[in-house]
Amino acid sequence: MRAYVPSAVILALFANTADAETWQAQPVSNEAKSVSACGSIGPLYTFELIDSQFTASTTLGKSFTITIPSDGKIDQKYNGGWYEMVGNVRTRQLEIINAPDCRWTLRNCEPPYAARRYC
Repeated sequence: MRAYVPSAVILALFANTADAETWQAQPVSNEAKSVSACGSIGPLYTFELIDSQFTASTTLGKSFTITIPSDGKIDQKYNGGWYEMVGNVRTRQLEIINAPDCRWTLRNCEPPYAARRYC
């Protein structure tokens, strides 16, 4: 019976480990979906997904934290309602909308991130 105790402890530790991901993405103007020329909206976004808690932030601070549904789809207004992030968190296919004029596609960056401002 003693041989099983260490195995049980290790399994219990892994069972309580949260599923966590962190990545960065650069907003790139999507001229095909924008009404006018929109330009850049700033530096990288950093995303963190821990289980179903999704946080989006920039160098200016946290934009929002929400609980995402199992399919990963979001439609979240932030920054006083000026911007809206839509798409799928789980597939990392996201867009930012400044309705109705401008849309930016979030292009995922490759690690290492290390305090970069752009991809």
